Amino acid sequence: MKKFLSVVLAFLMLAVMLPTTALADETFENMVYSAHENDTINLGDGSFTIPSSAPDGQSGQSVPNNLTFVGNGADKTTCAVSGITSGESTATYFFDGGKKVTFKNVKIDFGPVSDFDGFIRAGDMTFENCIIKGMGANWGSGDVVFNNCTFQYPDTYNEWTYNLWTYSGKSFSFNGCTFETKLPQRSKLLQPIVLLQQRLLMILFSRIRPFLISETALLGISVLAALIQ
Repeated sequence: MKKFLSVVLAFLMLAVMLPTTALADETFENMVYSAHENDTINLGDGSFTIPSSAPDGQSGQSVPNNLTFVGNGADKTTCAVSGITSGESTATYFFDGGKKVTFKNVKIDFGPVSDFDGFIRAGDMTFENCIIKGMGANWGSGDVVFNNCTFQYPDTYNEWTYNLWTYSGKSFSFNGCTFETKLPQRSKLLQPIVLLQQRLLMILFSRIRPFLISETALLGISVLAALIQ
């Protein structure tokens, strides 16, 4: 009997240690609510919707800190960001409260053209081998790292569409990233004006909403501005 109980206990411990594996018919929030701090959730093929709001706390559900979501590839696994309303609420509050989160090998899809998409008041955020599709602007309140990511326009776009806006976030790091644009370049004579305009905007936003941004990120955003003008 003791040997049997030992075997059962060993299997239970192994189950706790193994990453959580999800199927596309499971909801994103249920996978999160059943996870624990520092867990890795393996997402299967398909599309998963990140809820628009965090749990209210009354149901006993909560979002653990420092979760890592791993997909089967950015061409196979999509995490769609669901907002509440227009304006800043087009972003998700699901990781509100400074929750650290990492996404690997997935597509982050912000949907149609809209300003202020992203993640409201999340903690440190890391994106690795991801496709970032849409106009992401809110990147939490911590350090934001993009490793080998590709930034794509939404399916519909106009002359004001951008790949990335550092509206919120403490600091930004881009390593081996690609920014795709679909709009034709304007005359090179206008590019210095665009660069100056972008730098002035960055100074303005840093005074209105103070945050740190690396010179690499600033240069990258300036180059993007020149490309999409």
